[in-house]
Amino acid sequence: MQKYTVQSGDTLNSIAEKYNVTLDQLLQANPNIKDPDNIYVGLVVMIPAPEEKPPAFCPTLRMGNRGAAVRRLQIALRYSGFYYGPITGYFGSMTDDAVRRLQQARGLPVTGVVNVATWKALGVNCGYVPIPPMPPTPVFNYLVQPGDTLYSISLRFNVPIQSILMVNPEIINPNFISPGQIIRIPAR
Repeated sequence: MQKYTVQSGDTLNSIAEKYNVTLDQLLQANPNIKDPDNIYVGLVVMIPAPEEKPPAFCPTLRMGNRGAAVRRLQIALRYSGFYYGPITGYFGSMTDDAVRRLQQARGLPVTGVVNVATWKALGVNCGYVPIPPMPPTPVFNYLVQPGDTLYSISLRFNVPIQSILMVNPEIINPNFISPGQIIRIPAR
């Protein structure tokens, strides 16, 4: 903690802003301040260290969140064997259950909130700065026929199985595709 001496024109809000902390954090560090609107020049205020924000690559996620980070979480949970639902980018009850199972299995506090420790338990390097994504791979849809396997489809279209799986994250078991299922095939 560092000390700050109140100057003319200061408010607790302006001090909090100046040091990148919340008003609540400032008040917790200064229990002697009973009325936040009644401070005076010369008062010594203790400034707590600002909370570290999680790296952008490992954002804090919870129920109700949506977007690419949730999609990445769902894919990481699937590869770790904890998530079997669709990859939707929505943090709903299925994702919450998977996060809680992962946290329990890894000895983390079971909160359902994904923090840096949860990302690391999934093997994500939070210090990694991602390279901007490549433009989306052009794909076309293919209707799975009786007798098709990912292997036979990959041979037919001269596309590696791994490339097919990358554009079809909803395929949980690559050994199980069904006739009538529509899958995306990367265009060559």
